[in-house]
Amino acid sequence: MSIGIDRGSALLRQAGWAGAAVLNLPAALACRGQRLEPCPIPERPNGAAGHAPVVLVHGYAASVDCWTPLVERLRAEDFHRVFVFAYNGLSAGLPDLSQALTGAVEAVLEETGAHGVHLVGHSLGGLIVRLAAEWGGLWDSALTVATIATPHRGSALAWVAPGPAARWMRSGRAALPDPVFDRGAPGPRYVNFHCSRDVVLSPRSALLDVGGVTNIELPDAGHLGATRAGSLLARLSSELVAGERSQSSAAGWPARRTSVPA
Repeated sequence: MSIGIDRGSALLRQAGWAGAAVLNLPAALACRGQRLEPCPIPERPNGAAGHAPVVLVHGYAASVDCWTPLVERLRAEDFHRVFVFAYNGLSAGLPDLSQALTGAVEAVLEETGAHGVHLVGHSLGGLIVRLAAEWGGLWDSALTVATIATPHRGSALAWVAPGPAARWMRSGRAALPDPVFDRGAPGPRYVNFHCSRDVVLSPRSALLDVGGVTNIELPDAGHLGATRAGSLLARLSSELVAGERSQSSAAGWPARRTSVPA
């Protein structure tokens, strides 16, 4: 009986998040172009910046509002430079979004004087941050690449999704190969969060099952609610701190790529 109740509760939560996503579609579709927005987090009283900047990239047909609980948690954990990348996945493809993210992050690094940045992406956003790090210009600047409920090997639902970004998520045509690891080359720390109750992605797609990637299960989360899951809020900050600490070690990092896949 408890198994049936747990499954029913999970489906209700998924339905709730799906309903919220539908209600949020007008805001998501209204986004014109790509832009990086600073979150309204006050500076520390002593003027210190705290940890390295964090850039959050939402998923397909979502909006920056999905990050509100995480932004609050990061504030409590001394991350005082948090930015959200806004875009419309129905009007731009993955290479364009990755290029826009790269340019925006480089501007933030120049403005803040920070030596590195944490890149965090949900669903399609995970592919965007991976492309920017592995094939774009952010490799030397990325401290952490954190992907959440990301279709690393595609999703069947993407075949019915409109827009140029959707083709990069289609099962059987996932465009990004697994990161290639070079133990002698420095680079970002990879963390991949996958959801135990994800009805959008198969376990094979949600896992980035490559040596050197830290895979973490979110036991209380489905696909759409992953950015607000208690297990993510409790864990992400410490994983970002680990990314800062591992910057001086070259072992187990992916080798940088130099061209964008077609």
